[in-house]
Amino acid sequence: MFDIPQMVQPSERKYRLMRFNSQGHLSHQFDINLDRNNIGRWQIIDFRPDHQGGIYLLEVLETNQQELFHRLRRVDSQGHEIWSKKAPLNYQDLDFDNLAGKFEYLIAPDRNSLYLPTRYPQQGLASFNVSNGEIDSVYKWEESPSQLTITSSQEVYYSHFLDEAAGERIILVKRNLINDHRDIIECDIQFLHNLAGIDAEGNIYPRLDSEIARLSAQGKLEWKQDIDGLVVRKEDRHIFIGSKAEIIDNMVILEVDHYDTSGNKLQKITFQIPKQQLQFQEVIPRLISVDIESNFYFYTGEKNNQAGTLLIYNSEEKLQKFQSLNEIDEQGFPLFDKVNQEILPIESQVAASNMFEIDRLGYIYIPLSDPEGFKVIRLQSN
Repeated sequence: MFDIPQMVQPSERKYRLMRFNSQGHLSHQFDINLDRNNIGRWQIIDFRPDHQGGIYLLEVLETNQQELFHRLRRVDSQGHEIWSKKAPLNYQDLDFDNLAGKFEYLIAPDRNSLYLPTRYPQQGLASFNVSNGEIDSVYKWEESPSQLTITSSQEVYYSHFLDEAAGERIILVKRNLINDHRDIIECDIQFLHNLAGIDAEGNIYPRLDSEIARLSAQGKLEWKQDIDGLVVRKEDRHIFIGSKAEIIDNMVILEVDHYDTSGNKLQKITFQIPKQQLQFQEVIPRLISVDIESNFYFYTGEKNNQAGTLLIYNSEEKLQKFQSLNEIDEQGFPLFDKVNQEILPIESQVAASNMFEIDRLGYIYIPLSDPEGFKVIRLQSN
């Protein structure tokens, strides 16, 4: 979904929804309107496909009289509204019938299911009739789960912290919405509060800061991928993935995996830099660009009040350039002119890991932006 740049009133504003097929080709697009008058602010909190060409939208509306409303609605593949529910914004009570509660996301695992979870002012989950928007069921548990993931077989997954008396660890809970059967999954990793989803085989995909992992249905770690930089080279569409570096004998080891346009891995490239050369040693260099001559560009060390350092390696893995881009003006305030000149024209930026998504086949989708625009990369966990 893209916000269309436009100088119009909120009531006339539009978003554009673009759908792509499995080969990455645009298959359909349509515009979404606010579909209301007397609105001063319109915010889309989340949206999910309805698996029939349309989408569900969770929104916050503010009228010209500063009245706030929650709205949940479904629109078809042409952007026309199928049904809509609207109620005054209320974070103090939990009442799904009146959309009261703090709602942050939607879950729609298949064409027959729509769920609205909340954790405040208390935990709760509602399922909706997708045809008319009426509530089918409301679920409440004594546990206070983190972000939920729900499969098409109506199984809910969430992490749960056990206190010291129970072993002080994080477990994964699998709960069946039909019979309320509850299973505990002991996992090889503890960072389980941000799940990307569950594939058709029951494999579990937690997001881990700048990484994503695959766990078996029994919680065993089977695969993990660091994403410290992701570049699509414009000349040949080859893909380069920067991996989280290791520090060995005071040397920072940077690794980059190189793939062709078909997703075949061509090589793993390794770069080294003495740790003491880094401006901020806790910040690992991030891959931002690869040119057609296979020069690799890394950037590191930028803080709120200080620009970072640009590192350039050639195809033979030799450091060619080590340039601090930090400057200050006459009053001692930081300048970012060199960053704008050197970094912005070439930089590829990966979205935060909470935007990594998976599908039922276990493919992982990672958004990024670069000087060409917006892209989505599909990875296979193997």
